[in-house]
Order: sequence, then structure tokens, then C-alpha cells
Amino acid sequence: MPILICIDTDKALYYIKLKGLVTIGIEADKAEILQIKVHVFFKDFYFYPLRQKKHDKKKPQKLKSKQKKSPGLTKVLRVVQSFKVTSFYVDMDTGDCLMNAKLYPLFALLKYKYGAFNINFDGRVKLLVHIENKPIRILRSFINY
Repeated sequence: MPILICIDTDKALYYIKLKGLVTIGIEADKAEILQIKVHVFFKDFYFYPLRQKKHDKKKPQKLKSKQKKSPGLTKVLRVVQSFKVTSFYVDMDTGDCLMNAKLYPLFALLKYKYGAFNINFDGRVKLLVHIENKPIRILRSFINY
């Protein structure tokens, strides 16, 4: 069951998908600016993270004696390294023609070496990133090292 992460600024698609189970996406909303859409099987749920919450009387919190230990930096790096970028495309215009001209050779070199980098003078800004991972690779990154 692959985990897919998609960022597409041209089509305004931003989502994380566990193929066959759940899709979590960020969408624009007219009233609330931002909404999170969770699609589970055949049902959609919407959450609004920027909505003001009603403040109730808060109870005093008890101090916890044990602090949770955060994962080490090496573990986080190993999990990040388990992800694979399947497609990457950059098409950008800085708005300054001189800066575009200076970046043109750099983007040509990146296109030659890695591909999918483009500089334009038309005002387009586009980023397309598809990243995938599998849960077994995440588990393996914890176990093997």
C-alpha cells in the first residue's frame, strides 16, 4: 500500500494519499480560506484549521512527571531518506528579467544533470512534486539502523 504525496501548484492540488484507504488534501475555501478534506472510502469529511474555536473555561492542567522523548535526528533523517521522488518539475519566473537571465544558465545546467527545470519570461510559476513511500520502507528505516 504506497503512500503518495502530491504538490501541484498549477492545478492547486496538495494531498497525501494512502492508496485505497484515505486521502487527505488541502483545498481553498471561500468562507474559511483553508479547509482540509479527508476522503475515507466513499465518505468525505471537512475540517477547518483556521476557524476560531469557542473558549470554554479551562481547567488547570496537572503537571506531568514524565517528559516524552522526541525521536532522534538520525531516525527522522532515515525516514525522510526512505521517500522517493517520482517526478519533479519546476517552471518559474522571478518577475525580474535580469534575475531570470542570471538564473537561466543555472537552470540549463540543472536540466542537463537532473531534468525538469525551466525558467521562463512569461510570468508562470509552476511546481510539481510527486513523492512516494511504502510503510515497509519506513519500518525498515527504524529497524535496520
